[in-house]
Order: sequence, then structure tokens, then C-alpha cells
Amino acid sequence: MPPNDLIPILDTTLASIKPGEPIHDDTFHQLRVLFPESLVLAAFDIVDRKNVMKYTTSWGRVFYQVIGSSVTYSVQPDLGHSPNVRFYCTCPAFSYTVLLAESYFMCKHILAVVLAEQLNECTDRPSNPNDIANLVAR
Repeated sequence: MPPNDLIPILDTTLASIKPGEPIHDDTFHQLRVLFPESLVLAAFDIVDRKNVMKYTTSWGRVFYQVIGSSVTYSVQPDLGHSPNVRFYCTCPAFSYTVLLAESYFMCKHILAVVLAEQLNECTDRPSNPNDIANLVAR
């Protein structure tokens, strides 16, 4: 199934996740249908560790960073309606498994951001113009 066909399924699955409530087995199973189990578990681990940082500009634009095991990655979970690339992450796995090999349609960092947003688990960080410039430059 092409990645664009999977987005509505992911959106429906994410909509079933409610902040403050346990994640149902059915929801976890649906995520495992879309992604390998190791990717799903890794994304939840990132969320559990509070490693999703959210920066909001004074004009309302949102930027995300995910703290990895050795590097911090910049993530854009929604690039609009681009037909080819709907998400972006600066991690090597995104470049290889999503863009080159096309074996997945998102990496664990992007999944962690969308899960953290749905669960209200992003760590909000104050942002100033220098922070945003550094995020964009990565």
C-alpha cells in the first residue's frame, strides 16, 4: 500500500489515543500493522522519556526536536500536502529507510512526535528567534 494511503489509517489509529488514558491493545496492534514492532516500541520509549521538544514561535509556527541516544534530531511531522514527502527528520534512518529504500513511510522520531502530540506529552520549550534559527539551520 502506498504511503499516502496509510496516512488516513494512521490518523484514525492516533485519534483513538486519548491523553491520560492507557493505550488499548487494539491501538498498539494497529500501529504494529503500519510499522515494525521495534519502531513502535522505540517511538513510545522516546515519548516515555520526555524526549520530544516542542518550540512554538511568537507567530504560531511549531518546530520539534527529538533527543536521540547521541544526537538531537529536527522533525517536521507535517509538511502540508506535498505529494512526495509529508514528513521530515534529520536522522539517517529517515534518509535511508523512508527516502531511499522506501521501506517505511516515517521514522521512529516522526512517530514519536505525532504520538507525543496526541498524548499531550511534548515538552514545551520557550523559543526566541535564535533558537528557531538554530532549529531551521540543522
